[in-house]
Amino acid sequence: VKTPEEVLALIETEFSCTAESENVALSEAIGRVLAEDIAAQEYVPDFDRSTVDGYAVHARDTFGCSDAIPAILNLQSEVLMGEGADFVLEDESCCAVPTGGAVPKGADSVVMIEYTEDYGDGTIGIAKSAAPGQNMIFRGDDVYPGKVILQKGRVLSSQDIGALAAIGRVEVPVVKKLTVG
Repeated sequence: VKTPEEVLALIETEFSCTAESENVALSEAIGRVLAEDIAAQEYVPDFDRSTVDGYAVHARDTFGCSDAIPAILNLQSEVLMGEGADFVLEDESCCAVPTGGAVPKGADSVVMIEYTEDYGDGTIGIAKSAAPGQNMIFRGDDVYPGKVILQKGRVLSSQDIGALAAIGRVEVPVVKKLTVG
C-alpha cells in the first residue's frame, strides 16, 4: 500500500510525458494549459491610489475630529485622473484625489468627499477621522516583482487572462495541443 504522495510521484515519473510548449497571444490562451510559472516583473498597482473620491491626508491630522469640531486642513493640491502625484503632502494639508487617482507621498489615508467641506478659502474641513490605510490601495498590494501569480499546469480562464494583461503580458507559454493520429 502506497501513500497518496508516493502514488502521485510514481505517476509523474512513470506515466507523464514531457509536452512541448509554445507561446500564444492572450486572446488565444483561454482554456489552454500554462507551460511554466508566471511571475510578475513589476508592481501592480505601480503607485499608491485612492479607492474613493476625496482628500488624501495624514491620518494623524484627522484624529479626534467630528461634525462639531472638524479638522481644518490646507488644500495643498489636486491630482487629476491619469496624472501622477510627484510631490510630498505637507503636514496639516490635504490633496484632492479622484477614485483610482494617485495619492501623494506622505499621505497614508483618504477621506471620502462626503465627510468633507470646502470652505472656499483654501481650507477643507474634515468631519470624520481617518485610519492609516483607509480608502487606499498601496503600491504592490496586488502584485510585486517576483510574485508567482499563475502556476504551471493551470487551465487559463478569462480572469487569468485579465491578470496576465495587468502585468503587461501579451503572450503566454502554454502546452502545445496534443495531436492524436
